[in-house]
Amino acid sequence: MSFFKRLFGSTTETEDLAEADRLFEAKSYFEARLAYERLKDRRDASATTKKHADARISVCFDQLAEARIAEAERLIKDGELELARGELETAAELARTESIRKRAARMLDGAERRDARKVAQLDVHASDDERWAMLAGAWSETQLEEYDEYGEPLRRALLAMDAGDPTSARPILEELARDHEGDGVYLFVELARARSRTGDETGGLKALSLFLDRVPDDDRSEARIHGYVFLAQIAERDGNDEKAIEELQRAIDAMPDDPRPLLNMGVFLRTRGEPEPAVTILEAALSLLDEEQPNWPVHLELALAKRDAGRRTEAIETLERIVRYFLGRSQTDLPAAVAVPLAELHEQTGNLGRAADLYSTLARGSDRENHVVYHREAGRLLKQLGLRQEARRMLTRASALADKSSEISHDIEDILAELEKDEE
Repeated sequence: MSFFKRLFGSTTETEDLAEADRLFEAKSYFEARLAYERLKDRRDASATTKKHADARISVCFDQLAEARIAEAERLIKDGELELARGELETAAELARTESIRKRAARMLDGAERRDARKVAQLDVHASDDERWAMLAGAWSETQLEEYDEYGEPLRRALLAMDAGDPTSARPILEELARDHEGDGVYLFVELARARSRTGDETGGLKALSLFLDRVPDDDRSEARIHGYVFLAQIAERDGNDEKAIEELQRAIDAMPDDPRPLLNMGVFLRTRGEPEPAVTILEAALSLLDEEQPNWPVHLELALAKRDAGRRTEAIETLERIVRYFLGRSQTDLPAAVAVPLAELHEQTGNLGRAADLYSTLARGSDRENHVVYHREAGRLLKQLGLRQEARRMLTRASALADKSSEISHDIEDILAELEKDEE
């Protein structure tokens, strides 16, 4: 449809309908909604056209709400809870379908719980209510609904567990399990934890297996994921890697549309020395993610698997992409889990300048416990590059941070001595 026709209103109902449908099929939901609203306002629009437009407008509102929810999920992962609240409030207002509106409201509640958890973690004198909110932040809605049925006894038990007192919690949980032997589901996750922490591993495994047998097929809770991982960890601890793989595969089979079980399998395969199969599994996990909202921990694991498989160039490209992801959001405090392997790879491939830059960035970051290491590494590389003044500054700072009796302190002094010798 031409620009002038739209501008001067000389289009037909058929043309406006075709244009609105085109925008809708192109998933341009904001523009499509406006087009359908203009179509409804036509005096000559038929009842059938108006009915079609009304239905499509509702879908457009729902899709716009879904986009807000997706953005909120990304913001929550990035720790931007205040921004996520705004997105979720808007999503609840936009949504025309009740289930989408409720999902936005649940996510908003979840964001508040996570915020409470964060505050509670910073306060060693957190109240019981704050600690309860911290625990609830990790639960699914179905899990919360079940726990509400158990009332104050479960609350006392889980707060005791959180306080490091599983001995007091276990009798309460055992009694609840007897009372709800036929209908309890998530209750048996908590019972498994209590039994395991009081030395009854066999009983813990029995309770956990009961939970995994009863959990609904459509459940995607962290509890279910962690259940399979725990069984795999027990098998690995006992030296039975095949059994561990079987447990992780059960999670994949149970949740084929969820990337997290694939991520767990990929990490397991990489750490046991099978990087190529790990790459395949992790790429499958990535295929289940929305690339418009990148999940950098999955990309990190894929990069490490490629590194271990000898595919250093690909690993560097992936890690640099993660760094750009953070910098694009004005986050200059890079995670050491990303920057350190990237610096090591750059050094291995001869790019000492980039490696030194990454260590220098880490030396200014929040990982203060390892600042001495980052200063030492940056200074060592700058020395190799012939940048003596910059190297001296980094090594001097490293020396000031190091315990004088430690091995790293002696190492730093040796590098400084070499630097002075080179200058002479």
